[in-house]
Amino acid sequence: MILRTRKNLLRRGLIAMAVTVAVFLYVCLRGIADRPVRQPVRITEGYHLSKDFKIGHESEYEVGLRCKRTLPFDQLDNILQFKLDVTYTVFENGVVVSRVDSKDLPDAGGVYSRDRIVRFLGRFSGSPYNSYRIEFAVNTSHPELDPTEPMLLVELDHSVGAGRFHEAMPFALVGCVSGPVALYYLISAGVLQFTHWIRKRREILSATGRSD
Repeated sequence: MILRTRKNLLRRGLIAMAVTVAVFLYVCLRGIADRPVRQPVRITEGYHLSKDFKIGHESEYEVGLRCKRTLPFDQLDNILQFKLDVTYTVFENGVVVSRVDSKDLPDAGGVYSRDRIVRFLGRFSGSPYNSYRIEFAVNTSHPELDPTEPMLLVELDHSVGAGRFHEAMPFALVGCVSGPVALYYLISAGVLQFTHWIRKRREILSATGRSD
């Protein structure tokens, strides 16, 4: 009876754990598809980056530069919005689909959070059936940005991404529930097995003592 109960607990625990892992991988893959480029860059004159990527959805994608808020807000925002001098070109199957110079778009806006600022650089329409490459170049150095760890981003348009986030919420909730359930079943099976082992050990010692 104990062994059958332990096996049932173990089986349920493994099923719940498999569900947790599957949900985790699904959510991670969605995140990768929504953010195909997250590349650290240096804002140094002459710096050049070329990166191939694929996208996961037929939609609008945004290009931006993200910096940590390790500088005073006004200083960092002023550099990103008005002094940044970078260019990028997006190729779709080898053909130019977007070319942007940040100096042509001062005060282009961005996303502000407690820890980071993202300066929007531009956008393009993409399809998951095509191959893409982004060429990023820096024309003017801003060494003061080094502590902010600048990162070039290509990600799903925020308005679309918000909908994708809400779509993924039920899966994330399933993962949040199945994880603790898996631990409960596996720990219960382990405790039951340990208790069974202790009982057997005592029986053996008791039998050995009687035989002596």
